[in-house]
Formats: sequence, C-alpha cells, structure tokens
Amino acid sequence: MAFRRLNRALPRTLRDERGFTLVEMLVGMAIGLLVGAACLALLDISTPLANTELERQNDVGAARSGLERMVRELRQADSINTTSPTLMDVNVTTSSGALRVLYECDVASSTPGLRSCVRYQGSVGGSVGSVGSTIVDGLVNGTSAAPVFTYTPDAVRPVYATAAIVLRARGIRSSGYTHDIALRGGFFIRNLDLSGG
Repeated sequence: MAFRRLNRALPRTLRDERGFTLVEMLVGMAIGLLVGAACLALLDISTPLANTELERQNDVGAARSGLERMVRELRQADSINTTSPTLMDVNVTTSSGALRVLYECDVASSTPGLRSCVRYQGSVGGSVGSVGSTIVDGLVNGTSAAPVFTYTPDAVRPVYATAAIVLRARGIRSSGYTHDIALRGGFFIRNLDLSGG
C-alpha cells in the first residue's frame, strides 16, 4: 500500500523513464552493426566505380577539347594541300602569319591497338616537320574503314568536312566499360578559295 502511495506521488515523467532491458540493448546493437556493415559494403563497391567514372569523364573531356581545337583550326583553312580519311593538310592564316597545318589521325598510340591524332605545323610550301603534338589519344577509329574525316561533296574539293573520333569508354584501362564513345564535329571550310585558281 505504501508503494502505491509513493508511485502516485512521483511525477508522471519519472514513472515513464523505465529504460531498456539488456536483451533490447543487445538486439539494437546487432541491428546497428548490420546496418553499418551494409553501408561500408556499399561504400567499398561504389569507390572503384566512382574512380572509373571520373577517369572516363577526364578522357572524354580531353578528347572533346582536342576535337574542338582541331575543328576550330581546320575551319580557318584557306587552301587544302591533301585530304584522306585519316589526314587533313591545310594552310591557315593566323594573326602571326600563314601556316601549314597537318592533322594525322592514324598515328600509333602508346596503347596497343589504338591510334592518336597528331598535329604538325610548318611554313606554307615547306615541310611540317617530324615532331608533332598529340591532340587526341586512344582512338578506336583512324583507318580507311573507320575514317576520322569525311568530306562533302568530295575529298578533292571539300566545302564541308566532318571530324569524328571514337574512344573506348574505359580508356586505356583493361577493365571497365565495354562500349565506345563517339564524338563528332562538322565544319564549313569558310575561307577556302573555290575559284579554281
């Protein structure tokens, strides 16, 4: 009877603070460990995928930048020396004078089985030299069967040209994505002298 009086005398908040039993604490800790382990497993799986995706984005960004540079410069051509499915040799006028610029896109890459687009430059009427700068690396195309350059109406006197590069989505890595990525840029050769002279 005295306990009932004491129980009624305690404020309601004190009577409701009973706590957890040992069994409830052990079950709660076990569930917390399982959830934590699952989160760590997801993190362990996602980290390599994130690295692969980041490297793919870097490769595609570098290729896109190289393609844009190539298209921008070839658009300024005022005469064409040679064309082929993998090569475009033109003369361009820049603020520092006239240049002969050659883009060759069938150069062997450091990665076996892949090719590179290399830019050479020299003086108009002269040779372009043997040392060039790699503009795009890791091309899957770059052959006559899989051309980089296509020309309209033809390769002899083109008015419009398309530059297309195809890359492995996984880049130079041996594992990763299995598909290819195609980037394309077209351009009118707007400064070209078509008078036939």
